[in-house]
Amino acid sequence: MNVPNRSEIIKGSLIQAAVNTVINAVINFFQVRGKDVHLVTSDSITSGSDTVIGHSVFLAVSLAVIFTLLGFKSLRPLLPEVSWSEVVRMAIKNGVFAFGLVVIAGVLWQRAFPDLTVSTIGAALIAGGIAGFASGVTNYSTVTRLLERFRPVAESS
Repeated sequence: MNVPNRSEIIKGSLIQAAVNTVINAVINFFQVRGKDVHLVTSDSITSGSDTVIGHSVFLAVSLAVIFTLLGFKSLRPLLPEVSWSEVVRMAIKNGVFAFGLVVIAGVLWQRAFPDLTVSTIGAALIAGGIAGFASGVTNYSTVTRLLERFRPVAESS
């Protein structure tokens, strides 16, 4: 197994983001169908209403943790000196980062567009976009951080 260069890491992350966008948009479509409109955000954390961003928070956090662990697993032959405890810490950090990012995006969205509703397809596209962004950024940052920390990453070939 060769050490991937930066352009290969970016290409892999973009492919992963695209695939996860489509998969999670389709999954979300089937989860939220049946309602005519969906709130993107709500003005209160404890509103009790289902929102697109509210559902996407858990999705982004879980994808960040999963793809951190999978990113390390794919590089395991190159990084035998890296322990699982270091990677679990990285996964927790990525999960917290994803949580904070989606919550901040939701708060800013609510400030700009209060009580905006979207169709089922719109809700699926928003959730898919958040999933794709979370998985792509997580994959890129995990692979880059692991390789830069333990092996030099070639710029481009």
